[in-house]
Amino acid sequence: MSLLSGISKESVIGTAVLGCVFAAGLWAGSRQSSSHTGFQGAKNTVLGSNNVLLQYMLENSLREHPSLKKIRLKTVEHPYHFMMVACEQAQLMANLAKLIKTKKALEVGVYTGYNTLNMALLLPDDGKVVACDVNEEYANIGKPIWKEAGVEHKIDLRIKEAVQTLDELLAAGEAETFDFAFIDADKESYDHYYEKCLKLIRKGGIIAIDNVLLGGRVLNRTNDICGQVLHDLNQKILRDHRVNMSELCPLPPDLNSSGCVAEQLILCKALEYFRCQGITYRKNFQVKHKPQKVGITDPCSTHRIQQGCFMALHSPACPAGVCIGTEAQGCYYLAYRGRL
Repeated sequence: MSLLSGISKESVIGTAVLGCVFAAGLWAGSRQSSSHTGFQGAKNTVLGSNNVLLQYMLENSLREHPSLKKIRLKTVEHPYHFMMVACEQAQLMANLAKLIKTKKALEVGVYTGYNTLNMALLLPDDGKVVACDVNEEYANIGKPIWKEAGVEHKIDLRIKEAVQTLDELLAAGEAETFDFAFIDADKESYDHYYEKCLKLIRKGGIIAIDNVLLGGRVLNRTNDICGQVLHDLNQKILRDHRVNMSELCPLPPDLNSSGCVAEQLILCKALEYFRCQGITYRKNFQVKHKPQKVGITDPCSTHRIQQGCFMALHSPACPAGVCIGTEAQGCYYLAYRGRL
């Protein structure tokens, strides 16, 4: 990975995004094809999993709030339970939202409200989630649990076409006021959602887009409108200089017990630039300035990533705002603190 002197904060955070996945054993999962949407045994999951290693990963990485578990178990009983966001994916997004100190979130697609609650729980008391959906019947499954969790006042549920809600927010002068957006609704409209969310998200904010592989349909797009739309969006985001992006890799086929192609989650961070303030070496919770220890030829230009092993941390001990250090076996620890 190369970071120039005009380093972008989102490049560092993008690396931290990958760190959350690899170090914690989290994999952004499918809601249509993949089976890993829960943990602690198939009886407690939405779809369950027969893969022992995957179950181990989930059992040793997930911290699910009791209210989230209630919604998940209620969703199990629903015929469209596969539409629910994977709980490990929700946890990843929650950690990212915390990392950028999210106060205002946007959700395009609610279903039973699992991720709506997930976001509301992490927001400050005066924070807000604008949740867009067309089906109030599904949302009613989660509503009582939102109230029980004490976060109902943070959730602004709007039952109408999401494009209409997004246009209303823009017309109301709320452009660049949201910190985090999650898109998981009708696939034909993904490009419209992406463009409108990009206008609503502040510089440095994050847009997470689910189901971007669509169960492998992006590879066989003949007479498949949704597959073509997702393929076009993937290509567009890859070349979109307005954002920095990361696609989180799903389980490889040999680890996916269902034999299906798992989904990917695209994370886009709206560009915001700052000057490089140097590199802080972090070892045993001691902060020392030793950039030469982390394989950096120029602290403000080039960072060498070793072995792809990362961990994302939030460390108030980092005075510069960004810590990049090394531990055993070339693992990097990244921490982000506020704006520089």
